[in-house]
Amino acid sequence: MRPPRLRLRVRTLLLAVGVVALILGGVILVRRSADYRRLAAFHEQMERRKAQAVLGIENLARAATDPENIVRIRADAAYEARIGRHHAAMKAKYLWAASRPWESVPPDPPPP
Repeated sequence: MRPPRLRLRVRTLLLAVGVVALILGGVILVRRSADYRRLAAFHEQMERRKAQAVLGIENLARAATDPENIVRIRADAAYEARIGRHHAAMKAKYLWAASRPWESVPPDPPPP
């Protein structure tokens, strides 16, 4: 007895291609979302580090006695704070992108 013959029609092949495309598209979206979450976590960590640096620099400014040094130290604190805000914006951008991996993400702005 012969085994039953599998009939491949155009409709069946199109359905198979569609199913494979949906599966591959889902895998790509999951990976892209994970990558964006990783980037958001990196920027969150950098934001925290910059906030700690600002606190440390502000403590140095309070301990300084020379007015010229105080101005320079506060300028450093302001620069670190700008970088921290940049990382906060990047974190928000990548969290948004992780929740919508099918949308395109605008290029990153240059750091301050």
